[in-house]
Amino acid sequence: MDDKTFPIECIATGMVTAAGCNARATVAAIRAKVSGIQQGNIWDPLAGEYLEVGRPCMPQWWEGPDMLAELAVPAVVECLEALSIEKQREDVPIFILVSPLDRPFRSPNLNDIVCDEFLSRLPFVPSEKPIVVARGRTGLLHALQGSGELFKKKNADYVVVVGVDSFLRQEVVMAYMEQRRVLTKDNSNGFIPGEAACAVLIRPMVSPVSQNLQVVGWGEGTEVGLISGNKPLTGDGLTEALRKALGQSNRKMADTDFWLTDQNAEHYKAKECTIAQIRLERREHPAASPYQVWHPIEFLGEIGSAIGPCLLGLGLEAMRQGWGPGRCALMHVGEDNGTRVGLVLLMGQKE
Repeated sequence: MDDKTFPIECIATGMVTAAGCNARATVAAIRAKVSGIQQGNIWDPLAGEYLEVGRPCMPQWWEGPDMLAELAVPAVVECLEALSIEKQREDVPIFILVSPLDRPFRSPNLNDIVCDEFLSRLPFVPSEKPIVVARGRTGLLHALQGSGELFKKKNADYVVVVGVDSFLRQEVVMAYMEQRRVLTKDNSNGFIPGEAACAVLIRPMVSPVSQNLQVVGWGEGTEVGLISGNKPLTGDGLTEALRKALGQSNRKMADTDFWLTDQNAEHYKAKECTIAQIRLERREHPAASPYQVWHPIEFLGEIGSAIGPCLLGLGLEAMRQGWGPGRCALMHVGEDNGTRVGLVLLMGQKE
């Protein structure tokens, strides 16, 4: 790893999704391939029917930016339950990942609203105000790098990264329907709108001998052929991000056992993954253990900023419990503005 990378590990996860009200339920549903997608109250005026959506089961439901904290707080609290000393929880810095600034119908005050509502619902008063990162799915890299800086300076022993997002507003869905990006009766090339909050508790890597998920490489790239642009998709951004991450970890793609992705049923993302895989020269595994590409969005709906922590949490539980395809995973997320982030994840060695 270079000087910009500080080795960290994920030790716990928390989730509130359409597949479950906590991480244990969500991960179990994904493992069993049980979908949380159901008919919602988002109307498709062309088909004259309601759309399928991924909505968490909450005691009450409403839409808008203040609702996001209602999802995020339980995920964060679930993460912090891994800390034995309750007093420690107040000193844990929190990064909140939210939708990017170019999201259709995004509230101009979203960052402040989410932060204020989050603090008002949190069952304790944190020592520091949460840091809100408005970069969507790829905000995960900014949060990991920020956490690494805190660890280097000895300003924190643990950090929580929580992503929270929602596409479940009629006007937002209509904006994406106009771009033919939502799955409907008349369009098979689209995503299912969803909402969720997913969190991970991270700390500096203490030792390669542990039962925690280590982030051993990361990289970033930029795709010029945007999903809503006029230039053709090249796959350069994702390939660059993954190549950098693999290089930092001193591994090749052939050394990874499976791939955690943010694929959401849009052909664009599937094509991009295929291009990157070809360029990175993935060698075929034996027929008995084919290389697996995981895309949990098919069970949760498109959850935007929450997908990064979701993938980390899923990888942690799969490898820790022993039902994952192996102990080394490739992971990536991408945002509509062309930013791509790649990670290499490794389960710590057993004693």
